[in-house]
Amino acid sequence: WQKKIAEFDGYVFVTAEYNHSIPGALKNALDQAYVEWVKKPMGALGYGGVGAARAIEHLRGVGVELQMVPVRNAVHIAAGSFMKVSGMGENAPMSEIEDAIGGSADALLDDMAWWGRATKEARAKDA
Repeated sequence: WQKKIAEFDGYVFVTAEYNHSIPGALKNALDQAYVEWVKKPMGALGYGGVGAARAIEHLRGVGVELQMVPVRNAVHIAAGSFMKVSGMGENAPMSEIEDAIGGSADALLDDMAWWGRATKEARAKDA
């Protein structure tokens, strides 16, 4: 796990919200590495009743402790949109909710690209 994640310059986590936080499996996966996360940007896409807003906020705090760089923008897929594209609901293609998430997805990816370049350059100078 550590060897694979070390290859990347940034991470976008996809998470549901459970009890106002991230799933235990995601927390465990994050805790199984440390050095590999340091000084790299992290973003999030969350889904759930409130678009996993509370889980994403918690995830950002975990990222800070792992010395990651949480970006400002995130994608929040609220319950109605989630049920439209979920197999538990209508199972429509993601393009069906593009109007609801497209702007935030573009902003998240722009943040990740900028911070990915900036932190990669800084890590190279430190090496």
